[in-house]
Amino acid sequence: MLEVLETPSQLNDMSEPEHLSKTPILDLEQPLPPPPRQRRSSATLAALTVIVVFGLRSLIPVVIVLAYFFISVALVAIHEFGHWLAGRSVGLRLTYLVIGPVKFIRESGHWRIYRRSQFTGGFILMSLDKVRRVRRRLMIWMTGGPAASLITGTIALVACRTEKVGGDATIGLPGAAFAILSLLAGIQSLRNVKFRGYSGDGVLLRTLWSSYYGAKQQIVAHALHFQESNGWEAPLWNRRWMSMASAPSVMHATSFHP
Repeated sequence: MLEVLETPSQLNDMSEPEHLSKTPILDLEQPLPPPPRQRRSSATLAALTVIVVFGLRSLIPVVIVLAYFFISVALVAIHEFGHWLAGRSVGLRLTYLVIGPVKFIRESGHWRIYRRSQFTGGFILMSLDKVRRVRRRLMIWMTGGPAASLITGTIALVACRTEKVGGDATIGLPGAAFAILSLLAGIQSLRNVKFRGYSGDGVLLRTLWSSYYGAKQQIVAHALHFQESNGWEAPLWNRRWMSMASAPSVMHATSFHP
C-alpha cells in the first residue's frame, strides 16, 4: 500500500535531505587531505648528481692553488720570524720586512705597509744598534731563518705521524705538505744560491765564516745602514766604508741589502 504525503513540507524533506549543504566546501569540518608528493624522476636525480660531481672537480684546482698560496705565506712568515727572533736576541732592529704580497718599511720612526705585485717570497733587513761584534751577530741573525724552517718542518713531520693528525686526511695531507716544504725551504736557504738577485742565507753565512774580504764588505754595509737608520746624511757617511760596500761583489745585489 502506498503512503500518501499529506503536506508540501514532507515533499521538500524527501527532495533535499537535511545533511546536504548548499556550500559544501566552506562547511567542511575536517581539512582537505594533502596533495600527493611529487617524486623526482631518475633523470633529474642523475642530472643533479653530475652537476655536483663536476662542480666539485672544477673546484679542486682552485683549492690546490689556494692551499699552496697559504702554505707558502706561512713558510715565509716562519722563516723570516726566525731571522727576526735571532737578530732580536743579539740587539738588531727590524727596519724592512717582506712576506708574500705585503711589505713593511720603517720610515722616520713609523711603520708603513705597502702592497707587492708578487705573491710569494720573503725578505728581512735589520739594522745594528751599535757597531760592535758585527760579524758574530750577523752570523746568528742569518742562522735564525734556516733553523726556524728546519725545526718547524721536523715538528710538523713528527705530528703527521701521530694517529690524531695523520689519521685525518683533511689535516694530515696539508700538514705533510707543509712539513716537506718547510724542510725543503730550510735546506734550500742554506745552499750556495741566489734568490731573485739576492744572496741566500747560505751564501752570506759562508762568506762571513770563510771570506775575509766578503765578511768585511758585509760588515761595512751594515755599518752604513746603521748610520742611515740613525739619521745621518749621506755626506757624513764614512767614505772608506762606502767605497768598500759599493765595490763589485757576487754576494749581494745592492750595498745595503744582504
